[in-house]
Amino acid sequence: MGAPSSSTRCCPAGGRRPCRRWRPSWTATACAPTSSRTGSRTAAPCCGPPARPPRRCWPASARRPAPTRCSCRASSPSWTPPRRAGPGPARPGARHRLPHRAADGGHAAAAAAGRPRAGAAPLGAARARRAERGRPAARPGRRRRRPPRARLQRDRGVGRHAPGHDRGGQPGRRCRLADRQRRPGPRGGAPPGRGARRLGRRGAAAAPAPLGRGRDLRRPHRRRGAALRRRRRGRPRGAGARALGGDGRRGRRHHPGPLGGAGLHRRARGGVPGTAGTRLRAPPAAAAGGRGAARAAQRAARRLRPGGAGGAGGRGGGAGPPGPRGRPGARPALRRPPVGPAQPGGGPVRQDKDGPGAEIPEAPPAAPAADAPAPGAPRRTPPRPARVLLRDGVPALITALGPDDEAELVELHTRLSDRDRYLRFATLHPRDVAGYVRRTLDPSYGGLTLGARVRGRLVGAVQLLPAGGELAEVAAVVDPGERHEGVATALLEELAATALRWGVRRLQAYVLAENGPMMQVLTGLGMPLETVSAGGGVSLEVVLEPGDRYWTASETRFRTAAAAGLAPLLRPGSVVVVGAGRGERSVGRSVLRSLRAAGFPGPVHAVNPSAGELEGYPCHRSVADVPGPVDLAVLAVPAVGIEAVVEECGRAGVRGLVVLSGGFPAVPGLAGRVRALVDRYGMRMVGPNSVGVAAPGAPALLDATFAGRTPPTGDLGLVAQSGGVVLAALAAWQRIGLGVSAVAAIGDAHDVGARDLLAWFDEDPGTRLVVLYAESEPDLRGLARTAEHLARRMPVLALEPGTSAAGARAAASHTARSATPHAVREAAYAAAGIQGVGELGTLSAAVALLQGQPLPRPGTVVVLTNLGGGGVLAADACAAEGLPLEPLPEDLRARLEAVLPPLASTANPVDTGAAVPADAFAAALRELLEDRRVGAVLTVTAPTGVSDPGPAVAGAVAAARDPAPVVDVRFAGADPLCRLPLEPGSDRFVPSVTEPALAARALAVAWRRAAWLRRPGCGAVPPEGVDVVAARAVVAAVLARAPGGDWLLPYEVGALCAAAALPVVPATWAPTPADAAAAAAALGGPVAVKGTVRGVVHKGDAGLLRLPVSDPAEVAATVTGWQERAGEAWLGAVVQPLAEAGDELLVGAVRDAAAGAVVLLGPGGRATDALGHRVHRLAPVTDADVEEMLRGTGLFGTAHGRTLATGAVGDCLRRVAWLADALPEVRELDVNPLVVTPGGARALDVRVQVGPLPA
Repeated sequence: MGAPSSSTRCCPAGGRRPCRRWRPSWTATACAPTSSRTGSRTAAPCCGPPARPPRRCWPASARRPAPTRCSCRASSPSWTPPRRAGPGPARPGARHRLPHRAADGGHAAAAAAGRPRAGAAPLGAARARRAERGRPAARPGRRRRRPPRARLQRDRGVGRHAPGHDRGGQPGRRCRLADRQRRPGPRGGAPPGRGARRLGRRGAAAAPAPLGRGRDLRRPHRRRGAALRRRRRGRPRGAGARALGGDGRRGRRHHPGPLGGAGLHRRARGGVPGTAGTRLRAPPAAAAGGRGAARAAQRAARRLRPGGAGGAGGRGGGAGPPGPRGRPGARPALRRPPVGPAQPGGGPVRQDKDGPGAEIPEAPPAAPAADAPAPGAPRRTPPRPARVLLRDGVPALITALGPDDEAELVELHTRLSDRDRYLRFATLHPRDVAGYVRRTLDPSYGGLTLGARVRGRLVGAVQLLPAGGELAEVAAVVDPGERHEGVATALLEELAATALRWGVRRLQAYVLAENGPMMQVLTGLGMPLETVSAGGGVSLEVVLEPGDRYWTASETRFRTAAAAGLAPLLRPGSVVVVGAGRGERSVGRSVLRSLRAAGFPGPVHAVNPSAGELEGYPCHRSVADVPGPVDLAVLAVPAVGIEAVVEECGRAGVRGLVVLSGGFPAVPGLAGRVRALVDRYGMRMVGPNSVGVAAPGAPALLDATFAGRTPPTGDLGLVAQSGGVVLAALAAWQRIGLGVSAVAAIGDAHDVGARDLLAWFDEDPGTRLVVLYAESEPDLRGLARTAEHLARRMPVLALEPGTSAAGARAAASHTARSATPHAVREAAYAAAGIQGVGELGTLSAAVALLQGQPLPRPGTVVVLTNLGGGGVLAADACAAEGLPLEPLPEDLRARLEAVLPPLASTANPVDTGAAVPADAFAAALRELLEDRRVGAVLTVTAPTGVSDPGPAVAGAVAAARDPAPVVDVRFAGADPLCRLPLEPGSDRFVPSVTEPALAARALAVAWRRAAWLRRPGCGAVPPEGVDVVAARAVVAAVLARAPGGDWLLPYEVGALCAAAALPVVPATWAPTPADAAAAAAALGGPVAVKGTVRGVVHKGDAGLLRLPVSDPAEVAATVTGWQERAGEAWLGAVVQPLAEAGDELLVGAVRDAAAGAVVLLGPGGRATDALGHRVHRLAPVTDADVEEMLRGTGLFGTAHGRTLATGAVGDCLRRVAWLADALPEVRELDVNPLVVTPGGARALDVRVQVGPLPA
């Protein structure tokens, strides 16, 4: 095809801007169309390159020319009128500035050569003369002047002329911008005009003008009218043509945003997408500048589906999906979808019938097979319902929403205010919200919508849309009435947990710059966050890697919510007792007596249809008849009637329940139905099978128990699942003059658990020590985090149940729940700083010691006695508890000899003799207490016929300056535990017991607490050389071949150990006997051969281990025999060189449903279950944890053990713990044996089992 004639006016020099879908190739002989999808160019002969891409192109004739191969726009079948920068429509023949690109060619050269300029508009005389002289038709570099700052501020809705302010900048009469924006009619809500910043060379996204219109309030309707007239004349619009905008203006290309509202605009239309919502940020290239960068940003936006992120915490409006911005009566400008397969996550944007509001992009069809999860990828199953606490303590139920929830979700959107609606959709008039909700809730949409319900009402929703790989987009909307309550934060936390199970590790969102509350929600999550400014908004990318900052923030949110939720239970304003009978032995009537004895100041009512008054309180027929609001209801009715009473309380607005009734297991399904009612009505429940709750101190003065006695007021907090433990502990503390700040017998703990009470005590300034008795805890990891924060400022003691198999069975039967294994509880308590005790006597003695004496100092324990035998018993008891009993320094012994009788022994124990005077005993005790090298003192005394030094102990302690703690053992004492006051009116006292073993156990509790407080506070650090990406790839490959989980094959184990840099003995995988023989021959020496059979875990017990084997033929014969015996279960063999002999250890990890990953260390080999002591800790482990584990085994305290490479063992511990923590799919991991020598440690055998993550 030859060069076009002059009548065709190809590549006009008088145009304004080149077509976006067609670009010249800048060669002298061809122009090339550029595809917006692939960027490919097709050369076609043409008239030559212009000096600069023309800005306006008008056809030479009114009739469209026939399609040709030429890439020039006038002759292109997809030619469209290009967008103008000015506010009005272009007029043929108008004078337009021609930008200059090159002086040695193009249209200027064509004019100088006398050739007609294709597509040129009539020029003025001055421009014609410049063209004849070969000069550019316009001065280079000339650009439109930037509007004044005041106009830009007015366009963006900020500054003096922002809506809602008068011209003087003071609140008052709204300016014309705001009035016009809210007027009904076709012009209301029109987007800004040419005052809005475009995506130009600097690459910035369109700046928002949320409530205003353009700089010119008169011209938009003219442009719209001209556009409509052109459309009426039937001007064709090709496949790549730009559609008319919602207001009829050309050049408004709308690209639906990834997360809602409008997408990236070629020119701003009333604001920037997704505000209270969020949207995916533009690619970095868009921020760098240039037209290509802008197009890259737009292409990225077009590939994404609707969504957004909304603000809880501050705004009810949420974030983004779907829907372009718009105004009444306007249709958004749409770009036709490209021809070809849909982009991942993309979808067409349809135009509906005219109507008010902006249009919402249509949800894409079901994801193609290319977007389907790869084999081995995590299954995308909806999560189970989760119960969370909002900031005010009200429980919310988070569930996955489906098509059945469409009406509720639409109604939630209709409750948004104008401001929230704008922040959610970037428009005040979103259209077809119901259609958008219907599409997003469709299972074929490919995403996930979680909803939060409070008292049965949907108050928030959040959406997750996987965008490919490890990336997903997020959006949220929250009821305006629930703002500042943490709804969005709770939803995002649950969404993040689901995203991790789906293999998503990064969430992207786009938030308008004015939506500060939403930014606070995302930044307040505590996860790593990347922010990029994009136009008038901010792009945020949340990296789902929960670290210390996230867990700290999450724990803070939980403590605040849990403490607020327990206020109706422990600080109620009114109480009603349901089930109070007339009989004196009635449980409900006993609760009424306790309330009266405690002096509860609020209204108290009883529910008994047959009585008018009980214990001085009025009776009513039902809870609904009780006047006024009710905070706390105590239920003492049979189990068969509990369900109806709970529902009645919920309807009456009761905020808290204490269920004293037992027998729930006898009624099938009762526990689940009651829990569902509690969740539906937003109540907190203690019990069932509870003794009650009490807070005897001011201001509550509450005793809602049937214990029979009101506990004294004090500073001890008690939470227990057993009512018997509560009664026994209260009685023992009362004997030694200790009181409580609050008591809760949680029973079966169907709702309120031990962790909730620990959070309450953490927020209560009147509590100084907490005692815990928990037989089962479904969230042991969470309890450890809450207890760790509490233990930093007060002691936390735990009475350990179920330490034996029989005890565990009894605990499970007692609470109707599975008892937590002792090993797992040991790990959690050690991580949290909870000091465990084995029996009630030790618990009371330890409480007395921690309340009356300071914590032990670093140093040695000294036993001071006037009885030789008593000193020996005390020394043995201290050694049994691991307390140090070291010889005393010489200078201290000299000072003791100076005050004691000549026959006294100043070694440790210090034996003063039976005839020691009381004042000499007191002087020796004072010398010990004031020496900084003494950590604690144990005094053992008994009266003799010549002296009784016992009464002098309290005086010596009171006279000492900064003393060490003292525990007194009085052999002839009357009470097993009593207190020796130091000063009248003082809280300090010395605990006195009658048994040295009891004193040693109590002192050991205080000693361990002091050591825990001295531990370094640094967290766990990943070991050097680990590769989490490679480790995840190994796990994904295993789940691809075994979706239900399986033990790793030897070569898979080797790859996983290599990713963790775990030292292992080299192994060769041999599927056949020939391969095994070849491997043995290659090693060239004695080898160990191990058979791998499906279903066999312990190879040695199954006869699948043979060593040493030197002959390759013997290796082949051995493997052949195993293969024949195993049959189809045979997998292969492993051939290893013989390792150096050494001590064998077991390093392992297991994933517990309540505690997560738990790592263990103990003796290894075949005798691992019979020898030594295993030590457990929660993964990941810190350096302090590693030291405690090595010391706790008792294997490295001997002379031989000190010669072993303990550093290598610790390094193996860290790597195994890292694997178990970083890969939640790992169910079990055993390194057994780990051979330890003075030179290092290497693993001989490693077994790993993986499985899919639970839903």
